[in-house]
Amino acid sequence: MASNDWLQPFLKSGRISEDQFKEAQATAVRGQMSIEEAIARHEYLPEEELAQAKASHFNFEYVDPASLEVDAGVLERLPETMAREKNVVPVRMNDDRLVVATSDPLDYSIAEALQFMIDAEVEMVMAPKTAITTAITRLYGGGGIEGGEDDGEGDVDSMIAEFTETQIDLTETEIREAVADQEDDERSPVAKLVNLIIGEAIQMRASDIHVEP
Repeated sequence: MASNDWLQPFLKSGRISEDQFKEAQATAVRGQMSIEEAIARHEYLPEEELAQAKASHFNFEYVDPASLEVDAGVLERLPETMAREKNVVPVRMNDDRLVVATSDPLDYSIAEALQFMIDAEVEMVMAPKTAITTAITRLYGGGGIEGGEDDGEGDVDSMIAEFTETQIDLTETEIREAVADQEDDERSPVAKLVNLIIGEAIQMRASDIHVEP
């Protein structure tokens, strides 16, 4: 686990008080999240500023995912499922290495997993977690690939991306029962099913919704 020394300038300058820092630490432990996620969640400091400070301290390149325009060939090197699972987004090719933005470049297991999956060297750069999630939606699902087209799924993905910290899976039986229960309803069974899935996700504080045939 990385040291929190990089946060000392914020503490020394008074941008974060000792009490706020301790509260963020407790939140990080309870929510199994990074200290910077906890600080941003409490709105003590912006997530972007925290990411920039961490990148500078550990000598990682910082990128802004909101401004990324990724070539289709680069994007195809990393499957969307892997990008979402690891919350990373491809940035560019650097010779034979795929440059990938992550909110935790110190977690070398991410790079190892990606290298195994794509059979290529991976170079990690730093970006805010929320911005990465949004960029994945825009680039893979919202027509953000250079030369690509909008497939119409961006709005749904954006809604899903707002959920936090858990994943849920609905079984085929649960889906069938949900549809059957709504057959006589005035609204479409499909609409009711979608509402059920999203309602379950909200209740469980889900970060992803996975529907498998």
